[in-house]
Amino acid sequence: MNTTQNNWRSQLNLIIILLILVAGFSISSVGLGHYFTSQIAAAASHALAPPVLPATFFGTVELIGGEIAPGTEITAWINGVPYATASTRANGTSITYQVDVPGDDPTTAAIEGGRDGNTVDFRIIGLTTPTTGTWQEGSLTELNLRFELALSTTPTMTTNPPLTGTPTVTPTPLATNTPTATPEPAVNLSVSAVPSLQSSISPGDSIEYTIGVVNSGGRPLNNLTLQADLSTHVTYVSNSADPVPAISPIGLTEGRGVGGLLSWQVDSLDIGARFQASFSVLVEKPSDAALVELSITVIESQSSIEIQSQVASHALVPQALDVVEEPFERFDTIEQVFFPIVR
Repeated sequence: MNTTQNNWRSQLNLIIILLILVAGFSISSVGLGHYFTSQIAAAASHALAPPVLPATFFGTVELIGGEIAPGTEITAWINGVPYATASTRANGTSITYQVDVPGDDPTTAAIEGGRDGNTVDFRIIGLTTPTTGTWQEGSLTELNLRFELALSTTPTMTTNPPLTGTPTVTPTPLATNTPTATPEPAVNLSVSAVPSLQSSISPGDSIEYTIGVVNSGGRPLNNLTLQADLSTHVTYVSNSADPVPAISPIGLTEGRGVGGLLSWQVDSLDIGARFQASFSVLVEKPSDAALVELSITVIESQSSIEIQSQVASHALVPQALDVVEEPFERFDTIEQVFFPIVR
């Protein structure tokens, strides 16, 4: 009897264990099925969502007071963030552009582009145009852009006033863990000229400038802009720049100098690498003695950081007035000096 009861109990326990396993497997199957169903539904929903079409802007690019070379990069910005870049191209006598500005994907948390109604700004070699566009999905907008060079100015030297009063001692804060900072950009900027800098020059002389930029910092530099701001006492000699600048002033003109701005774009400059540019100008006739100055600036365009600037100068001596000697006509008699009297 005991043996029969024990067998019956063993069989009953086995049946209970099997029922528990079957119930657990059924519950797990329902959970897994729900998970996979939700994932498939999400993927199908994303696949069925239509792509966001870009907004396209096109037109001419004009630089007041200068010229833009074909191949110069133009960038579209929205809320201070660049979203699209394109290169200018020559179209007959005009410089044109076309840039496709992507749209924001509403299914993601990140902002990948524009949204309907966003204002689009356009920049080229550190210059911004007041002309803006409006982003609309799938739109095709003709927008002619006009950029303007700033007039050449002479930097003003300022001095710091003497310190007065008793300085206040500020307690030194406790040291805290400071995250590793990105090395600041740095360059060695050199300028040479023929005739040499600081020498005297006269109207009609030409000056050949050579500018060198060496990356002396602790990291590579990207999207550099080298600007050479000419004095108003000179005019740029057309096609004299090497390499060809992205922006150059209008060439030689009759009369007084017009100055202007030359600008080169350097995509990248590794640590210790050097970029060199040269060009020529013609000295015009000033009203009085003056300085012919060349203001040079190096800017990291992506961060809009002015890395270094320098001013090079020559002493401009005006030409003396030309004295023209007229031949004196000799008279044989005193009567030839006066007009005859008509009677």
